[in-house]
Amino acid sequence: MANMILGWVNAADRAVLSGGRWSESLPQAALAEDSLSAIARALGNQPADTAIVADLGAAQPVGLVALFGGTVSPQAGCPGPAARYRIRAGGEAVQGPLLDLDFTGYGASDPRLAFSRDSLAVWIDRGGVMQGYGLTEPLALTLDGFTPPATLPVVLQRPDRRFFAGEKIRLTDPEAPNERWLSGSIARIGPEAGHITLNIDTVAGNGGDVIAWRLESLAPRCNRGQDHDPVSHARLGFRIESARTNLLLRSAELSDSAWTLQGSVAVAQGIVAPDGGPAAKLREDGTTGFHQATQSIAVAEGATVAVSVYVRAAERSRFALVLSSGDDYAQAAFDLDAGTTSLSQGGAGSAIVARIIPAGVGWLRCVLVGALAGAEDYLVALRLLNPGGSYAGDGAGGLLVWGAQAEMGGFASSYIPTTGVPYTRAADSPRLVLATPETGTLLADYASSQTANLVVASLNDGTADNQISLIQGAGGARIAYIAQAGVNTVGLSTGAALADSVQRSGFGYAPGSFAAASDGGAAVIGASGGVPIVTGLDIGHRLGQQHLNGGLRRVLLYPRRLAESELMAASGSFALQLGTLDFDTGWQDVWHGQQRRDGYRPVLLATPPGVAARYWRIDLDDHANADGFLDLARLWIGPAVELSSNFSYGAALGMEADTRIARSQGGALRFEERASQRVATYPVEHQTAQEAYRVHLELQRVAGLSGEVLAVPDPEDTLYRCERVFIARLRSLRPISNRYFQRFATELELEERLT
Repeated sequence: MANMILGWVNAADRAVLSGGRWSESLPQAALAEDSLSAIARALGNQPADTAIVADLGAAQPVGLVALFGGTVSPQAGCPGPAARYRIRAGGEAVQGPLLDLDFTGYGASDPRLAFSRDSLAVWIDRGGVMQGYGLTEPLALTLDGFTPPATLPVVLQRPDRRFFAGEKIRLTDPEAPNERWLSGSIARIGPEAGHITLNIDTVAGNGGDVIAWRLESLAPRCNRGQDHDPVSHARLGFRIESARTNLLLRSAELSDSAWTLQGSVAVAQGIVAPDGGPAAKLREDGTTGFHQATQSIAVAEGATVAVSVYVRAAERSRFALVLSSGDDYAQAAFDLDAGTTSLSQGGAGSAIVARIIPAGVGWLRCVLVGALAGAEDYLVALRLLNPGGSYAGDGAGGLLVWGAQAEMGGFASSYIPTTGVPYTRAADSPRLVLATPETGTLLADYASSQTANLVVASLNDGTADNQISLIQGAGGARIAYIAQAGVNTVGLSTGAALADSVQRSGFGYAPGSFAAASDGGAAVIGASGGVPIVTGLDIGHRLGQQHLNGGLRRVLLYPRRLAESELMAASGSFALQLGTLDFDTGWQDVWHGQQRRDGYRPVLLATPPGVAARYWRIDLDDHANADGFLDLARLWIGPAVELSSNFSYGAALGMEADTRIARSQGGALRFEERASQRVATYPVEHQTAQEAYRVHLELQRVAGLSGEVLAVPDPEDTLYRCERVFIARLRSLRPISNRYFQRFATELELEERLT
C-alpha cells in the first residue's frame, strides 16, 4: 500500500487541448469544464481517434494525471474489459502527427477532405452524424408479423461501408446469404449516428423469424470509396483510381442484344451476384463448336486492354477470356477449381497477364491483359472450356457470369457497370488544403495494382514546380521526391515497389537534411536542397494525374523531421513516434483484467514523480468496443503531494443519499429519488510542519468548500480504483491540531462532486 496522494490545482482547465477526433456537439473542450456532466465524445475507439494532447503553456511539475470516463457501464461508450490507456509527457514531439488519416477506419472524418467523385463526399462527419456508410456488424431482427412492403428502422453497428439515401440494399444472414434475405432500399438516414430507415419490398428464402442479419449495398462497389477484401472483409483503405471506361455494353446482362451468344444461351438464375443483384448462367447448347458470349469494342490502335469478368463454377469449371481480331488473338484460360491460369497467343496478339481474384461466396474475378498490334477493333469473348474451346455441348453445362469489363490499360480497375453505352468513371482526386511547417515527415501505408508511374501522396502548392512527394518512378522504384521552383532537388530511392502488396514508405525533410525509408528498412540520407512552400496534400495522386490505382490505408504527416531510427520504425509498423519522453506509463489496463463496474466511471490514472513537462498526451485503445466511440468526462493534470505518513485507521467510505421522503396523512411514504454521492473521511496524523502549513492549510485556502480536490487513497490499488478515486470537494474545513511534538493532525472530509 502506498501513501495517499492529494491534488487540488488542475492545470488541464487552462491547457490547450488537441489531438484525436471529436464530435462538434460534444467537443474535446468539455474535458476542461468544471462539470462532470459535460461530455466529450471521441469519434472512434482507437488511439488515432482518442488521443488527448494537453499543452500547459510552459513546463511545470505534475504529480497527478487522471481521465474520468463519462458513461456508466454498460451503456454505449464505456471502455470494455480490453480497453487500454497510455500517458506520456515530453516536448513538442509528444503532440504526435499534425495529420493522421486512417482510411481503414470509418472513413474521412476531416471535413476539409474533398473528393472529386460525388459519392465520396458522403461520410460520418466530425459531429458523429452519419451522412451515409456501408456494411454493418450482424443485427438481430425479428420478422414475426412483418409483411412487406413496409418500413424497417435499423441501427448500423460499427459501420464500415458508405450508404446513401435511395440506395438499393438487402439484409442477409452472413452465414447463409442465399437462404434468406430482404430486399429494398434506404428510405432515409436519420440525424442520429447509424440510424437509418429501410423500405423493404420483399422477403425471400427460408429461415426463422429471428436471425442475425448484415446490411449489404447493392450499388456497385466502385462508387463507394472504401474498399474491402470480399473474402475476409478486411478493410483495404480508400480506393483511389484514375479515370477508366468500361467499353462493354450491358456489362451484367448477357441476354441483351449487345452480346452475341454463340453455341450458348444466357439463363437467369436465383443466385446472387457480387453486387447483390441477379447472376446469369452462360449455358452451352447441344451443338459442337465454341460456346461463348462475344462483343466488339473500339480501342486505340494496338492498345493494351484489361478484360475481366466475375465467374462462379457450376457444371463447368474451366473458362477463357479471349481478345481477337482476325487471326490475331490473346487468350487466358482459367481452371476455377484448381485456381490456375495459362496464357496463349497467336499472330500479332500478345497475352500479357492472367489473374484470378477471389470475390467471395464462390465468385472469382478472372482477368486477362493483352494487346493486338495494329488492330483498332477487338472482339471480346467469354468462352466455356471443356477442356478445350471447341467441343460438343450437352445442353446443360455452364457457369455463372456477371460484371464483364473491358478497359484500356495494363490492369483491371474496380468494376464499372454499364447499360446501353460505355461508361467512364471519373478519377478520384482527393485533396486536403493545409499549410505545413518547413520541416516534417510524410508517411503512407498503401497497396497498388501498379509498380511504376504513380503518386502515393504529394504535398504541393497546386503545381508540379513545388512539391514534396512519395512516388513510384518509371523504373518501379519507391522514391521520396522534392521539386522546388521547378527544379528537382531531392530524389531518394528506397527500393523496388511491388504490385498488389501492402507497402509503407516515409520521407522526413528539413532544409539541408532529408531521409527516406520503406517497410522498416535502412534510411537513405540526403543532405542538400531546400523545402518548398506547399498549400495542400494530394492523396493518391498529384494534380489529378498519376493515380495510385489501389488502396490507401493510412497517411501520416508529422510537423518535424523524424530521426532516422524513428523513420525506420514508423515505416515498418506505423508505430507512433513521439521523440524523447520525460514520462511514459506504458500501456495500462483500464479495468485491470476486471469487468466494467456498473455505476462507476473508469479512472485512467498516473502518478508521475513530479515530472516537469509542457506537453502531456493520453491515448486510449478500446478496439473491442462495439459502440465505435468513447465518452469522456474530465481531465486532471496538476501538481500533487504524497503524504509522508498515510491516513490512520478509522478512514471511512460510503454512499450518501439525497432522497426526499414525505409521509401522507394515511402514513404512506413517498420518495423523491435524487443522485447519491460518495463521501469519505480520512484521519491524517503524524504530519510534519511542512505538510501541516504548506499542504493541508494551503489545500483549505485554495479549495475552500467549492473547489475541486482529487485524492488517491492508495496509488497502488488498481482493483478498487474506480470505487475509491473520484473528484470531490472539501465538505468541511477541519482545523489542523498540534497533537504531538512537531507533529500535526487533521481530518479530510470529502464529498463527491456530481455537477
